[in-house]
Amino acid sequence: MKSLKALLSEVQTNGIAATDGGLERLEREARVAGWTPVASRRGGKEIEILEPTKEEDAHRRSLSARYGTGRQPLHSDCAHHRVPPGLLLLSVDEPSDVPTLLWGFESALFSGQQLADMRDGLFTVRAGSSAFLAPALDRGHLRFDPVCMTPSDPRAARTAALLADVTQSSTPFNWNVAGRVLAINNHRFLHARDDASGEPSRAIKRLAIRVKEEESL
Repeated sequence: MKSLKALLSEVQTNGIAATDGGLERLEREARVAGWTPVASRRGGKEIEILEPTKEEDAHRRSLSARYGTGRQPLHSDCAHHRVPPGLLLLSVDEPSDVPTLLWGFESALFSGQQLADMRDGLFTVRAGSSAFLAPALDRGHLRFDPVCMTPSDPRAARTAALLADVTQSSTPFNWNVAGRVLAINNHRFLHARDDASGEPSRAIKRLAIRVKEEESL
């Protein structure tokens, strides 16, 4: 089993990393290191259990409220935070046949105009009862969630359409081992749950962590 710091080092280099042993031990290591677990919503639990949820039963601003138990679009976690946490940990207690889809941002994949749109186009980001403006790409960090982010100008609209298309080049991560943990650079990788309509009992544990500035992603 890899330590949390070993996972972070691998994520800083490769964008993703995997280990076994479950999520709880990594949460304890984060606190010892002085890193901050971040709840997705105010008042929520830091380790959250994500299950396929029908549209009518989901939180109204969640991905499930729009996509239900079907395939989700690629997105950043906590995109509605002013500064999204950089390290995302996902884990399963029981194996699942539904993979997590992954796509890593690389500037070489896009034209100069597309990158300019990502940097200069502004989205309205809704966070509870408040909202703020933010680009999809800021100082090399990618932020995107088509539910909480609405394009506010043509550049952002082009960016939203562009990022909606990258699902075709995503890579599946399979949850075939109990206790498997996937670590994701939440500033560089988008992720999504594949279609879970055939596996309503699927459960993924999620923990987002804000690491110290000198160790940040």
